[in-house]
Amino acid sequence: MVGKTTRQGVIAGLLSGFLSTVIWANVSLLQNIVTERFASFVIAFAAVIIVSMYTQKKNGD
Repeated sequence: MVGKTTRQGVIAGLLSGFLSTVIWANVSLLQNIVTERFASFVIAFAAVIIVSMYTQKKNGD
């Protein structure tokens, strides 16, 4: 996956990780479910994969 990661995917991961940390840290209900560190990691990782899949150039392009 590392070779297929796009710039847009990395930016999406950074932004989603930051936003989810801020939101998770300020909502006590969410903190009771799981820590913001773990939740932010999962959300950011998923964002990198999903956005990178959609923004990859095809072999013929």
